[in-house]
Amino acid sequence: MNFDHLLIHTVHVASVATTNAKGVATYGAPVAVRARVLQRQSVVENADGEAVASTHVLQLTRALKPNDRVWLPGTSTSDPSVALTPLSVSEFPSLGGDTTLYEVAVG
Repeated sequence: MNFDHLLIHTVHVASVATTNAKGVATYGAPVAVRARVLQRQSVVENADGEAVASTHVLQLTRALKPNDRVWLPGTSTSDPSVALTPLSVSEFPSLGGDTTLYEVAVG
């Protein structure tokens, strides 16, 4: 199943490129990713099992890692302070199993 018709927005995602000996991450250049962005405030469980507040839900065909940075449409990728981080990721395979849609809560 093709989900492209649902992915009407573009977000930018930067992943960790390297981590130094002190554990400080350096990020790669932000990459444009097609997504559907839904403004939905909710409480989700993060990877550590803690309840955290999310501000948006992204639907996309690529999984995001907990340490990725995400810029929503209309925000500047030159300002890391406006980047959001993935809080939880849910995976939804298509009926045929050929494509997976990911729903990522960010905040």
